[in-house]
Amino acid sequence: MYLSYGLAVILGFIGVKLIIEALHGSDVDRISLPVPHIGIALSLGIIVAVLAVTTVASLLRSRATARTEPAPEPEPAPVT
Repeated sequence: MYLSYGLAVILGFIGVKLIIEALHGSDVDRISLPVPHIGIALSLGIIVAVLAVTTVASLLRSRATARTEPAPEPEPAPVT
């Protein structure tokens, strides 16, 4: 249920990281604009954390939904 939101957050993070890397490549330091550096370990940590949180949240939500919904009634056997 929440995995699509997690993937949207990850794609947004990757987009921001690409923009930051492009600014580093264009010598943005000369115009004294502070641009943070996001390392590989931090990037992987953020991605893994977002995936873990959204996976656990989705599992908890699906279990809670399964408990509150009544079980479907079995179909009657056909009479022959």
